[in-house]
Parts: sequence; C-alpha cells; structure tokens
Amino acid sequence: MSAFDNPCIKWTKFENYEVTSALVVDDVAKARNYCRKLAGPQWNSPTCVINGADNKQVVEKCDIDFCGTLG
Repeated sequence: MSAFDNPCIKWTKFENYEVTSALVVDDVAKARNYCRKLAGPQWNSPTCVINGADNKQVVEKCDIDFCGTLG
C-alpha cells in the first residue's frame, strides 16, 4: 500500500521505462507490486506505482516504518 492507502499495481504494468529501469532488482517481475527503493538521488524513500486520477499511472511514496538501527 502507498502512503495514502492506494493499492500498488504490478511494476510490469507500469509503462515508464525510466522508472522501472531504476528498480534495484534483477527482474522487474520479481518486484511484483511491492514498495521498492528506486536507484537514483531523486528517489529518497520506498515507492510503488498506483492508478491515480483518470487511471493515470503514478509513482507514490510508501509509508513503511523503520525496523531497526544501522550499526
């Protein structure tokens, strides 16, 4: 789920190659519809793809709690 409780769609359904090529997985299909950290300085938090207004596909921030400390 995105930060605004929108259901994430599969990354393979997203039609923006610039974004899907920034996925930090070796296969876009493995990303499923999960929130992912994208490579690049413009992506500072995990995101997923949603169907926004007028069914336009957009990348939206995911609200994921930090699960520990880095040591």
